[in-house]
Amino acid sequence: MTAAPCAEPVRAPSEASAKPPSDNGTDRDARGRFARGNPGGTGNPFARQVASLRAALVDAVNEQDVRDIAAALLRAAKNGNVAAAKLLLAYCVGKPGETPDPDRLDVDEWNLVKETSVPGRQMTTAVQRVPVQLASDFVVAALPGIHKGMARMIGDGFKAMEAKQNTGNGLDENAEAAPESKSGGAPSTHGGNGRTRPSTNGQHGGTAPSTHGDNGGRRQLSREERIARDEGDLMREFEKLMRE
Repeated sequence: MTAAPCAEPVRAPSEASAKPPSDNGTDRDARGRFARGNPGGTGNPFARQVASLRAALVDAVNEQDVRDIAAALLRAAKNGNVAAAKLLLAYCVGKPGETPDPDRLDVDEWNLVKETSVPGRQMTTAVQRVPVQLASDFVVAALPGIHKGMARMIGDGFKAMEAKQNTGNGLDENAEAAPESKSGGAPSTHGGNGRTRPSTNGQHGGTAPSTHGDNGGRRQLSREERIARDEGDLMREFEKLMRE
């Protein structure tokens, strides 16, 4: 007796499942299934529509409707409908818990005692705190005034910084014009116009200003340096206010 030939040769699992990905731009194979490397779905594109439909369903059902449905479910469960009984018990009683292990009864009791007690320091901390709702109400009520105060402080700081910059510019102009106004011209390097150039070692009685200010000479800050200094002062004042 010879075996009947198979109608279709059996293919290896890899042969049967391996399908080239489709070129239709959907990351699916020729049978419409997700191909390897598919990034997955982008979520529910109709989430807002589903939410609106659920809202319409909730609006269409009132409390009495739910009571009638529950009564019908209860009658079906009493008449032997197992599915109705499972649904009713699942919502009313809940799923049965795991059977307790007799060898762990003492451990479970000890864990229950620990879970139902708190350290004394936590009680002290809780007493010293305020309820979340009270803190939230206080912050919400105080925020507008705090924001106004911060805006006023920032505005005053910018005005003071601008005033300092304007004053500094005026002093620099006067300082630059002073040597020419006193003698009618800039001092000559060799003293030809009546002014003796100060010696670098103090031989002519004039001490050259030190680059680091040891002998009273002080380097004038540039406009950019003054702006950076004033902005730094303003930021330090703002940080101080935020800490307070």
